[in-house]
Amino acid sequence: MVAILCALFGGAFVYAYRQTAVAGRGVDVTQSKSPQANTGLANAQETSASVNAITVHVSGAVHAAGVYALPPGSRAVDAIMAAGGLSNDADQDSLNLAAPVADGDHIVVPGLGPPEAGPSGTARPSAGNSRSAPDKLKSPGDGTVNINSASATELQRLPGIGPAMAARIIEYRKEIGRFTAVEQLLDVSGIGEKKLARMKPFVRIR
Repeated sequence: MVAILCALFGGAFVYAYRQTAVAGRGVDVTQSKSPQANTGLANAQETSASVNAITVHVSGAVHAAGVYALPPGSRAVDAIMAAGGLSNDADQDSLNLAAPVADGDHIVVPGLGPPEAGPSGTARPSAGNSRSAPDKLKSPGDGTVNINSASATELQRLPGIGPAMAARIIEYRKEIGRFTAVEQLLDVSGIGEKKLARMKPFVRIR
């Protein structure tokens, strides 16, 4: 009988000791998270973001043209802001600032350009004055331009189109074969909604 009681007492003692030890280990595990561990996680997240960054080239009418690293999902406006923002002579209407940018993109911000010089060396009136360049179309009655067959000179009759933009339209036309809708001009780098609205009354497709 005494032996049985001793065995029961010893078993209870061992069980209580084990429970206390397990509880103690549970507290240690919960408190094992340290600031160093949290810092390591943050560094890992920053490294991941750096690896996934995209690289774009921004040039033209900006304050600090160059190559910049941007977060994935960035837009043209983010790239331009990284380059110091638009300069005073930037043609803002030619840009789609909401356009997404991808790794390796080259964003060229066109400038308004200086006014053309007249015969005496004085500047011609700008488009905002009473008279612009004589070959520019001002009203639908002046005619239209077939963008599927127009030369670079003919394309420059359209409002807001200069030599560089005319060359881009022709290059894009070669890529797609021919335009089937005026809205396809939005796919030409440098043509945004506002510029297209100015051009549309003078554009025809054949």
